[in-house]
Amino acid sequence: MTPHAEARLTLAEQISQSYASHSGVKTVFAFGSVGNRFADDYSDLELGVIWNHPPESEILKRMAADAGGKGWAYEGFHEPKLSYGDAFTKDDLVVECAHWTTAIMDEVIDAIMIHHDTSKNMLMYERQATAATLLRCIPFAGHDYLENLRAKLTPYPRALAIKILQENLSFRPLDEFQMMADRKEIPLFQEHLCGRIRKIHTLVFALNSLYHLSFKWTRFFLREAKILPANLETRIDNLFDPDLQKVVKDFHELVTELFDLIEHYFPEVDISEAVRSFREPAPKWQAIT
Repeated sequence: MTPHAEARLTLAEQISQSYASHSGVKTVFAFGSVGNRFADDYSDLELGVIWNHPPESEILKRMAADAGGKGWAYEGFHEPKLSYGDAFTKDDLVVECAHWTTAIMDEVIDAIMIHHDTSKNMLMYERQATAATLLRCIPFAGHDYLENLRAKLTPYPRALAIKILQENLSFRPLDEFQMMADRKEIPLFQEHLCGRIRKIHTLVFALNSLYHLSFKWTRFFLREAKILPANLETRIDNLFDPDLQKVVKDFHELVTELFDLIEHYFPEVDISEAVRSFREPAPKWQAIT
């Protein structure tokens, strides 16, 4: 645990007492970089609260004040994030609170475990991110309730992994990258590269039965993975080398290894079309002289 995480957890435990005493609260916990124990000096504090019923704004305002919060702001219900939000500062630290209800959590668990939901909020698999939050957070109250939720989210459904793999297999033809490299279309090349790297991350999460938390702090989460191309973290960093020809070659090797891993560990996933598309040559017209 980093010193920054440790200091913020001490403050989080103090703040949590204002929420834990309410009869409608099921559990209170720290999540985000603090809950994952690798916060740095840029990190704020993210506090999660699960309620029996939707919390009223006046109650949240009073609780923030009781915790010594200043500058309270209410965001209301954010449907894509499936939660209510408010924020304040405490000892000059920004505290962002996410509030869920037991009904929301039941819906999230059913969506993942029964329906194998892969819907997104922008780039985020929001329900998976909520599941990952529950599994990774540090609780201050309601431990039994939280453990019950965690038990319902395990084991990670293989059918969910298969669905995510199938939806993210396509990398488009490598020759598209080669064309941008040959033309020295550097901004466009980097833009396409970032999208493809996100696909690699998503596939590795699924290969390892890890709920997809976000594309933030990814290097920390992927260190938990056991099934992945060798030296993945370093190789992804090296894809931003200014030598675009080298990047195309390295990217080809990385994706090829990833296809092999999927074929080995998930033989029920048909990768043939994705491989064919990846290898498809770009059409080139040679003028007749």
